[in-house]
Amino acid sequence: MKFFLSGEIDESVSKQFQEASSVVRLKLEEFLKERSYGSEVNELNIIPIIVDLPEEMDKQGWYKERKLFKRATHSSDFRLRINHQDFLNGNNK
Repeated sequence: MKFFLSGEIDESVSKQFQEASSVVRLKLEEFLKERSYGSEVNELNIIPIIVDLPEEMDKQGWYKERKLFKRATHSSDFRLRINHQDFLNGNNK
């Protein structure tokens, strides 16, 4: 299975995200390498969203989470919101 990890990341957390995503990417690539989820899913895309939005933009629906499966391309796409302040205050564990 192919795996893709990217992000919609606020500049204030970009360095921490790069460090964390390197660790996560390695672990998930190894985990998914030998796994099969049937012929329908060949690609998993995970896009964390870590942005410091003004409340008004958040209410308007900017950077929403989503779960998407594209049958034609056999790919899945997950966009997951991570609280900006929680990520900034987090540790390496």
